[in-house]
Amino acid sequence: MRRTYLLLLLLLPWSIPRAQTKSLVQAQLYVDNNENEKAKDLFEDLIKQSPDNGDVYHAYYDFLFKIKDWKHAEHLVEHQIKKSNYAPLLHIDLGRVYQKQGKEKKANEQFDIVVQSMSGDDIFTTRIANSFEEDSLDVW
Repeated sequence: MRRTYLLLLLLLPWSIPRAQTKSLVQAQLYVDNNENEKAKDLFEDLIKQSPDNGDVYHAYYDFLFKIKDWKHAEHLVEHQIKKSNYAPLLHIDLGRVYQKQGKEKKANEQFDIVVQSMSGDDIFTTRIANSFEEDSLDVW
């Protein structure tokens, strides 16, 4: 009995990420089939279950952009920013949301936060520059 219990305790951490991966794949299938309400519901559940999972965050963020749900995208990114100690890339995401909403001043404020955080001598600066370049964001 003890042995079975110990085995279950050891396997439990592996089953949780696997279940989340299956749910994330299912959400992507809903997106691909334009079943947006089902996808949105599943993404909302996934982000509640795993708020620190970057794959879930990025998939949900991309989905919200696809369906042009700027209100929920803004809320999602703001929540992630509040939870993280320091994540300049999230400010780029929020700036993009503001741009889509036509809030250029707010977008530029977010981009300025990111630019001011760059030191120029590290890999992170390259990631930030690449992120700006991906969407051809003219911030410099």
